Amino acid sequence: MYRAPSQANLPHLLTLLNDVHGNIDQVARHLGISPATLRKYKVRSPPGGA
Repeated sequence: MYRAPSQANLPHLLTLLNDVHGNIDQVARHLGISPATLRKYKVRSPPGGA
């Protein structure tokens, strides 16, 4: 799994996900994860501070 360097100053994953429009199945497919996993990430932060 790719982990961006901390100096990249990327926004938090939840900030990015809130800006993405579309249904959860499409977003999950694009990210290569299951819709259930994406729902879990929206409830609590993903592991590894992604």
